[in-house]
Formats: sequence, C-alpha cells, structure tokens
Amino acid sequence: MTDEIDQDEGTACTLLKQMVLNLYEHVGVRMHRLSVCQWEVKLWLVCDGQASGAWRVVVTNVTGHTCTVDVSSLTTHYFYQK
Repeated sequence: MTDEIDQDEGTACTLLKQMVLNLYEHVGVRMHRLSVCQWEVKLWLVCDGQASGAWRVVVTNVTGHTCTVDVSSLTTHYFYQK
C-alpha cells in the first residue's frame, strides 16, 4: 500500500517538475531579465490516488543560469536543481 502511495506522489511530482522545467525553458531568460528571481505556483490536483490535493511548486532562478525547483504537497517534499 505505501509503495502505491509513494509511486502515485512520485509520478505527480515528476509531471509537475517537467511542466515547470518546460515553462522555464520558454520564459526563464526573459523572467530573469525582468528581475524575477523566484516564482510560485499553487494548484489542486484531482485524481484517484494519494497525489490528489494541494501542491506547491517554487522555482528559483537567481543567476539566470541555474534553476532550482521545489515541489511539495502536504505529505511530501522534493527538491531538484537544473
């Protein structure tokens, strides 16, 4: 049972991370030029598994060359650096 929960949340986290990195690839440089160093997205996922609920994604791009993505829900927390 816990493996299914971890897999469900891991899949949701991976999808959110890929979505944010895709967005970063398209507008990251422009946002940095506009002095946007950090942005945040809060959303509600509705699905059948444990990944359903509130999620928060924070993207930090201080230097314009590196991007850190922090994905968290009420029960999990993931941190990625690109």
